[in-house]
Amino acid sequence: MRVNGVGSNSAIAAKITKRASPPKEEKPVETAPSQVVEQSESEEKAKGVIRLLQAGHFKGVADVRLRINFHEEIQTLEGQNLRTAAAGGFENFNLNIQEQAATLKDSGLLDDAQTAALDAFLADLQAGQNEFLGVDGGSLQKLFDDWQAKFDSLMGLLTSPTPAVEPQTEPLAQEVVIPDEPTDSLEPQAPPLELLVTGEPDQQPPAEEIVPEPAEALLTELLPEEPSPLQQIVQGFQESIQQALDDLSSDLAGTSALPPISEPSGNRKAFAKFMAVYESMQAGGTPDLPEPELLDLEEIMIPDEIEILS
Repeated sequence: MRVNGVGSNSAIAAKITKRASPPKEEKPVETAPSQVVEQSESEEKAKGVIRLLQAGHFKGVADVRLRINFHEEIQTLEGQNLRTAAAGGFENFNLNIQEQAATLKDSGLLDDAQTAALDAFLADLQAGQNEFLGVDGGSLQKLFDDWQAKFDSLMGLLTSPTPAVEPQTEPLAQEVVIPDEPTDSLEPQAPPLELLVTGEPDQQPPAEEIVPEPAEALLTELLPEEPSPLQQIVQGFQESIQQALDDLSSDLAGTSALPPISEPSGNRKAFAKFMAVYESMQAGGTPDLPEPELLDLEEIMIPDEIEILS
């Protein structure tokens, strides 16, 4: 009995001790202060360089090399600027498109297939805008190429001629075939030789009278046929939509975050080499340059100018 009592008290004491002991705290992984400082300084330097590029501070080879160095940062900035401009441009574009489409529909001249094709085209325009304004964005050139192809397909359907109904003609009377049997009585008699030589008036064929055509008939042949009401309204729709597409493409193409690259003042051979790399990157390629040829920040950073611009 005594032993059991001691054992029971020991178990209770162990539980109390276990509850009283504080849990072990996991130490957070500490980041070296030097790494944080270096990362912050690098980001600030990159922002400073981009601001200097926007201000047109660098010229020639240095301009191109820095655009290669900070291509990802510049592309992100370009995408943000482009989507901001596109949001406003799409709003005006949609108002114009909806107005032209409503005029075409209200004419009552479209059949069911043409109306369905017009609605599908409007839906494609909206879907393309939503995709372009998404988080990942998209290619502006691809967007307009896709729209142009769909618009050309729509116009092919709207301008296709309506199949004409062939007029019904009465069947011709049965042709009577005369057997080809020569007879003496049916053979034509040759005129006397005297008539061929002298040419008596009674035997001369009457001269064919030429009747001049009236002026209206000549004008009708020369002038083209008037377009139908459907052709007229479709032509106006085509011109308006094509102009709206061209204007929107031109406006969005001029939203670059950086000014045009300046011409070199010295080494044109190096400038041409770096320009080839930059254009390849713009087209989706990767830079093929050894690390030493990439311009280091220390070569071009001017702290006083960056502080002023910031």
